[in-house]
Amino acid sequence: MTTSTQSRVSIPLFTLPIVTERIGPLLGLVKKDELADYREVLWQDYMDNFYGTAHEGKKTIEFAKINFAQ
Repeated sequence: MTTSTQSRVSIPLFTLPIVTERIGPLLGLVKKDELADYREVLWQDYMDNFYGTAHEGKKTIEFAKINFAQ
């Protein structure tokens, strides 16, 4: 349930990739001459993170976010 202090996590799954499949932004949706906000990750790593963080806010999204300040 979404509240004013907590976000809701929705994951529509129409197919279940194999654990070694890489997931990430569609290159066609990243604007020309710009960098993607998210990196490619292994499906298994993403799901391990998703189920390992107890759905605390947006930690699953932050897991794949590219940190430009490095």
